[in-house]
Amino acid sequence: MAEPLRNSSGPDDIVMKLMISLPFDPYACFAASTSPVGLYARQKWLGQEEDELWQADFHECTALLLRGQLRDGSWESSFIRTVQHLFGLHLTVRQPVQEIETALDWLLDCTESVLNNAAIAASDLKGLPFTAGDQHYLRLAMALFLGTIFGRAENAEITARYRELSHRALHDPDGWGDHPDISNILRAFVVHPVFSKDSATIRAVRNLAQIQESSGTWPGGISFYQTVNALAHLDLPQADRQLEKAFALLPRTQNDDGTWGAADNEWNTFLVVHALRNKNMLLLPKR
Repeated sequence: MAEPLRNSSGPDDIVMKLMISLPFDPYACFAASTSPVGLYARQKWLGQEEDELWQADFHECTALLLRGQLRDGSWESSFIRTVQHLFGLHLTVRQPVQEIETALDWLLDCTESVLNNAAIAASDLKGLPFTAGDQHYLRLAMALFLGTIFGRAENAEITARYRELSHRALHDPDGWGDHPDISNILRAFVVHPVFSKDSATIRAVRNLAQIQESSGTWPGGISFYQTVNALAHLDLPQADRQLEKAFALLPRTQNDDGTWGAADNEWNTFLVVHALRNKNMLLLPKR
């Protein structure tokens, strides 16, 4: 690791930031990937946007993501299928085109509806920045997250729901519920330009700090890679202190092929690299 950089927002908020030097190239797994996260990495991190092969892969992927959308905006009249398609479109199309707008309307309507609410299983969440938990909180977090990242942060209905969740976190004895529920709701809060700085967000981050293990991980129900990525969206000393511990694990746990984890390696690696880049803390191995 390189020399630490001292970042302070006040005498009591000194956070030590270390550049993370990795033993293996974390970009290698994305070089020819045709998944939404792979296409994002190839475009944003590997500079392939002008490459004809990337363009062909991009158009094929986005056509597949848009295929089968129903008139009401959903895919298969399924909440989770619609979330899966929208998240893939966020990584590729990114702009809220009409198909995306219609899908977002349908999704938000469904958060309070008894219809289209088949249980979301853990297997449905593969490649999504959410974890299995309370079904209502999970659906609401997904709808707010997607609405926000597609430019609806100032939408009155979305803002009202953020306010309700903020009030619950600060005044309800149960707060946001169990660890998985806190993780899911925090995911929605960290991407919002206003609520990422909300007192509820700060409280949730402090709660995570209290349960973070000395190893840098968090207890069961809290995904390491997803939590690292979520915290890296924030500009909070409480988040940075946790990231320092978590980031220190990365060089020791990286696989020889540059990825992380025993399963879902591309997804885990995407979350890690995105987090390190957000914090400007990534040092690539010498070639």
